[in-house]
Amino acid sequence: ERLTAVWSAGSNHALVASGQRLLLRFDGQTWRRERMELPDGVESVVAADLHGTAEDDIWLAGCEMLHFDGDSWSLSETEVDGPYTRVWAATPNEAYALTETKTLLRWNGESWHILSIPGADGVYWADVGGSGPTDVHLVGDDVCAHFDGTSWRSILKESPDKPRILWAESSERLAVSSGIDAGTLY
Repeated sequence: ERLTAVWSAGSNHALVASGQRLLLRFDGQTWRRERMELPDGVESVVAADLHGTAEDDIWLAGCEMLHFDGDSWSLSETEVDGPYTRVWAATPNEAYALTETKTLLRWNGESWHILSIPGADGVYWADVGGSGPTDVHLVGDDVCAHFDGTSWRSILKESPDKPRILWAESSERLAVSSGIDAGTLY
């Protein structure tokens, strides 16, 4: 099976999406296979990305945006149709997602809304990540943007082709890479 997304909540919990409706879950000692029970109205799912804040707060981005509350998966409606390509959660009440058309969405704890970044109209956003609600990074085209909890600002440094955020420790330490180069530490 092809592994499509992975997320870990630490050394005692990891989740890997593999193919349609199949999850691999790690409990710190053992990997086990489980079949996702899909919410009503969702016929299939192929995960593009997984992220969460805890074992009972996990987002799955794919053809639909799904949320796991520790017991079951639910469909999370947004203002934009999927597919969704990236998702990153800072807290249970703050998450960010990108669509295939690179629309940026923000979760406020109750619903998803389209978010625009001042001065970045038309940017083809590729990835979102960070280290917390006051340290959110976006990369795309030749732009990196940073949210400090109050406002967004552009970080005008070259980013690689098809950038992905590998790791974000703080607003001052961010590793960005592509499948082509080893990465750039900002």
